[in-house]
Amino acid sequence: MGTVLYDYHLDLHHVKYDIVFFITGAVLLTAAIILFVKLKRKTHIKFICIIVMFFISAPMLSIPDLSIAQAAADHITIRNNIKNGAFDTVTGYVEDLREIDEDGIITLNFKIDDIKFRIIGYPGQTGYDTLPSMGGVIYKNGQYLTISYIKIYRPELQYTHYFGEGEFTTVIIKVLSVDQ
Repeated sequence: MGTVLYDYHLDLHHVKYDIVFFITGAVLLTAAIILFVKLKRKTHIKFICIIVMFFISAPMLSIPDLSIAQAAADHITIRNNIKNGAFDTVTGYVEDLREIDEDGIITLNFKIDDIKFRIIGYPGQTGYDTLPSMGGVIYKNGQYLTISYIKIYRPELQYTHYFGEGEFTTVIIKVLSVDQ
């Protein structure tokens, strides 16, 4: 048996930023409507105000909804897979562990028994997301760990390998240190 270093939980720490983004968009849209109503005859100013405020507020109102919806969908998928035992587990030594800066986004790449993992160090990643430089539990080559993980299908990743395997993202749901 071993010690549990990480166990999956719903982590919506990034949602607070999305809510601020959403509220700002709503305030800007409300301001545009108030300006439209208050300006009596200056129709060209009304038109410019509405257009500018719309193009600023529309993305602010829609982007948070997408990230919150994706996090909720991921959580449901992960919880169902955990409940049904539909996940994979690998035990072995951490190899080829390295943090890489990919255009300002820090990723942690490593493998255990030829299973490759990539942790992307930004808020909002589902599952284990803590880099070694931020106090993560996966921090050096040679650690003997058991990792449970789920592959989630993501059709929006169809044409990219940014998250590792194109249409799938691997979510780490449990990390155990193993007594030998």
